[in-house]
Amino acid sequence: MIDEYRALPDERLIINSDSTNVYHLKVSFDSGTTFNPIDFSKYTVLGNYATGECWAVFDRHVTKNIKQQKYIYKINVIYCGMCEALVEDMNFVLISKIEDGFLVEFIVESERC
Repeated sequence: MIDEYRALPDERLIINSDSTNVYHLKVSFDSGTTFNPIDFSKYTVLGNYATGECWAVFDRHVTKNIKQQKYIYKINVIYCGMCEALVEDMNFVLISKIEDGFLVEFIVESERC
């Protein structure tokens, strides 16, 4: 849940502590009935800004590569339409706590319908 948040193009975030949770994100595990502070001893939040035109779907996937010690956060943006309206999203995802020494690679790919 974000109030008055405006993402910057190419913004990528790794939020893994209360001190880095500058947007005061909360989590719900009951379909949005209640929102609670994120337990950063168990979870990390990744954010990856992406845009599309007119109408867009953001397909998000996070994979863990143990051999390379990294997480890969990939977003495939599928957008349709011929208007000038910009659809944008910060694409926050909650994942299990990232282990020390692991990196995060962010990838955004776009395709028009």
